[in-house]
Amino acid sequence: MKALAGAPPEEDERLRPWLFTILRNLWIDEHRREQASEVAATEADAPEGGYWRHHDSLIAEITVRQALERLDPSHRDILELIDLAGFRYGEAAEILGIPQGTVMSRISRARAALLEAVEGGNLRVLPLRRRQVGG
Repeated sequence: MKALAGAPPEEDERLRPWLFTILRNLWIDEHRREQASEVAATEADAPEGGYWRHHDSLIAEITVRQALERLDPSHRDILELIDLAGFRYGEAAEILGIPQGTVMSRISRARAALLEAVEGGNLRVLPLRRRQVGG
C-alpha cells in the first residue's frame, strides 16, 4: 500500500532500490515496534529486579539500542541495513543510491562509532527502580 501511495521513480532501474527503501523502512518500523513491546512486557513481568541481575544480555541490547539512536543517521542507516536487516553490500548500495565501496567504508566507520559509543562510556545504564513491597 505504501508503494502505491508514493510517486514511483520515472526510471525503471531506480524502481527496485525505491521498493527496497520502502521495504527497509517498513521492516525498521516493525522491528522497533516489536522491540518496544518486548521491553515493556519484560519490565512488567520482572520480579523485584532478579530478572535484571541474571540477564545482562537484555541490558546490553538496550545499551546498544541507545547507542544506535545517538549515531549519525548515515551510520545508523547502514548498520540497520547490513547488520540488522541482513542486506548485502551491493543491495545496500542500491537502496541508498551510493557506490558499494562507500557502503564498505561507511559500515566500517559506523561499527567503530557504535563500539566507541558503547565501550567509551558515552552511555550509562539506568539503575533499576525497586518497588516497595507491602506499604
